[in-house]
Amino acid sequence: MSVGLATAILATVSVGSATAITRGHGDGLSVAAKNPLVAERAYLGKVRPITVKVFTAVAPEQRVLDQIVTPKAGDAFAARDALAHGDALRQIRAARARIAHLAAPTQLANARKGMLRSASGLIRALKALHALSNDNDGRHLMSHVNKAGLRFSSSAQTFLTAVGEAFDAVHRGAPKHVGPHMKTPATRTSWIFAADRSCAAAAFKLADIHKYDGVQTLSAAESWDRLWQKGLDVAGRKLAAAPRPTAGTKLPRALRSRLHILRYGAKLFGQQLAGFHAASYSTLTRTQNQIHDLQPSMRALGKELRRYGAVNCGQIVALWGGAKHLLVTPQRKHHKTVSA
Repeated sequence: MSVGLATAILATVSVGSATAITRGHGDGLSVAAKNPLVAERAYLGKVRPITVKVFTAVAPEQRVLDQIVTPKAGDAFAARDALAHGDALRQIRAARARIAHLAAPTQLANARKGMLRSASGLIRALKALHALSNDNDGRHLMSHVNKAGLRFSSSAQTFLTAVGEAFDAVHRGAPKHVGPHMKTPATRTSWIFAADRSCAAAAFKLADIHKYDGVQTLSAAESWDRLWQKGLDVAGRKLAAAPRPTAGTKLPRALRSRLHILRYGAKLFGQQLAGFHAASYSTLTRTQNQIHDLQPSMRALGKELRRYGAVNCGQIVALWGGAKHLLVTPQRKHHKTVSA
């Protein structure tokens, strides 16, 4: 075989192989082009875990809204703090950014737009609640919480509908959203709501405390101690019983390590009450000093509660340990009455 013939054959084989390879790639692209269902399913495979994150973020927020349909005292503040300072805003923002980053096939473009619009609606509703952090008018606040809550619920339903339409278009089962009766882990949102409610319940117990200011009788002193004992015990027990977050932002150590302070304060007032009954000046003096020394710890606990997002609870606890409302002032007057 001549060199020229061999070269010609080799060139022919090379060209044929290159053509075959090119056709192979072309066939792969044409399959996707001829069968857009492949691209749609691939897109939804990426979107599915993102939508699950949105459902998971929405669920605790929606449960808070369900619980304030018939509000209790302080629920306006509890709902505001839980909805605004929970993890949902951060989680939904991250999910929306990921959906925006994914290019959708033509048939799913409208569903993608619906998911993006509704996620933006969820974000706006939560930001509106965050802007109410300094609103101390309960009635005014509840009105705004209800309005933002309606917008949030509407956007959540729109998101759910858009997800359902996207998966129905390719005959795939949509991700299950978290229903109102499904068990979910405790979250930052649920803990903040429980904490604010606990402090509000305790503050309600202490509502009559100031009518004993300056009243120098044994009966007033005992009533004062009894109210503080009950109030701090209610707050301490309820906070201890609130399920701690196992998902998202967990309770920081600085907060966890101080939660016992409330029940310890209740214990001290119980001991002081016993000191009044026993007319023991030494017991009264000792517990009085211990209560006084507890005040900075109460303020530190209040600061940590506010930092975590339980703003109203933190303000209440800080007020209990505040300089303008010293727990010890009336008691010192009562000591003179007992010792006399």
